[in-house]
Amino acid sequence: MTLTNITYDRLQITPFELVSIQELRMTKRLNEHTRLSFTAILPEELQDSYVQLIEADSPVCVSQLDEAGTPTPLFNGTILHMEVKAVRDVYYLEVEAISHTYKLDIRKKDRSFQDKNMKVEELLRAVGRDYPGFDIIDSATGGAALGRIAVQYRETDWEFLKRIASRYHTSLTPASVFDVPKCYFGVEETQSGLDLTNYHYTISKRVADYRYFNGNDTAHVNEHDFIDYLVEAEQVLELGSTVTFKGKSLYVYKVDTHMQKGVMQHVYTLTSHKGLRHKEVFNEELIGLSLPGKVIQVERDRIKLHLNIDAVQDPTKAHWFTYVSPYTAEGHSGWYVMPELGDTVLLYFPAHREEEGMASTSLRQKNQSVEQHALANPDIKLFRTAHGKEIKLTPDEIVITSKEGAVYIQLNEKDGIHIVSDKQIHFSAGGNISIHSGSKVKITAGNEIQMTSKGSTVSLGGMTNVLGSEVKTN
Repeated sequence: MTLTNITYDRLQITPFELVSIQELRMTKRLNEHTRLSFTAILPEELQDSYVQLIEADSPVCVSQLDEAGTPTPLFNGTILHMEVKAVRDVYYLEVEAISHTYKLDIRKKDRSFQDKNMKVEELLRAVGRDYPGFDIIDSATGGAALGRIAVQYRETDWEFLKRIASRYHTSLTPASVFDVPKCYFGVEETQSGLDLTNYHYTISKRVADYRYFNGNDTAHVNEHDFIDYLVEAEQVLELGSTVTFKGKSLYVYKVDTHMQKGVMQHVYTLTSHKGLRHKEVFNEELIGLSLPGKVIQVERDRIKLHLNIDAVQDPTKAHWFTYVSPYTAEGHSGWYVMPELGDTVLLYFPAHREEEGMASTSLRQKNQSVEQHALANPDIKLFRTAHGKEIKLTPDEIVITSKEGAVYIQLNEKDGIHIVSDKQIHFSAGGNISIHSGSKVKITAGNEIQMTSKGSTVSLGGMTNVLGSEVKTN
């Protein structure tokens, strides 16, 4: 949109009935909501009514009227603050407003997008479902996939989308002329066809930005990419508009609008295409964070999680997280104990990158029947599998159990060693087996005791049978 020579008498601000507009300012920035403020004189009969009638989500619209009185929107948004001042029987209305994109910047949310193959456009649509009429156009990725997990934690949707945009070194561009939230993911480059060479200007250089991108970014940049021109003009241009200035094709990335001598003036900050780049930003709230989730798949030393912050999680699209054991070593040594399906596990983020998250520390959920068992006593240490296999260490004994009450070994300080099996017990040794007792050895069988070696047999089963090539008795 390229409008020109906007004067007070050509401005319409709804829903207000105004005598005249005294002052008007508007600022537009990449990654920020468009802001509007104005001061106007009210009719005396409406001095208090607007303050009473305006609600929290009341809209405000600034339009330019053409010769036929047809309005062309310059700004649409919602009121942030309003007050009426009386000065010598003249009533002044002062209003501060913000673009409808502000609706995305109110409530902080927690959720994850674990599917690295998810298209950026899909993520944008998922975020926008909570906002009627919301529209966002991907002008940056060309249909690319996320490529890595994204976790929104204590961030508004606007903050989250800004951070995702920074992955591509771009920004959000608010479209503040619409009466619903609309923006661009990236900078929408529109050809204005204007040449601003003959306008007054100020030149500056963003040296700090150049140093950052020159030292940390893969894109080749030079100092000239970060030279900015502040140009004052009457034409209306949007963020991302391209203009010609001193023979160069430059982009509008800041707009400051004000009324001067009854005419709306605009100060545009122009920069090169590379000058529009944004550094990648991170959510510092993630550092040291642990998020609980349920195990939905286990493979080798990694797991998939349904995080508690998510309502649903498709296992086929979940991210594989490395599960950190208390001790691991190279080869096949170390401690390998993976959680079971349905277990609650903590996902830990050691730094601000989501893809560096690692699963660790399984959490036991409250279970009354378990609490009444051994876990109620902190002196008892347990290692137990989901299949009933258990090693229990108490102050006076160690019990190794394969089947509760049926197959176990008990090593007790007072009673000694107790081996129990409802099936067979086999002793096998490549060398000797020695049985030594300081008192006596007692062997009891329900049916028979049999000892065999090299063709000789002694059988005790009601009758005593001794077989051998040679038998000697004394």
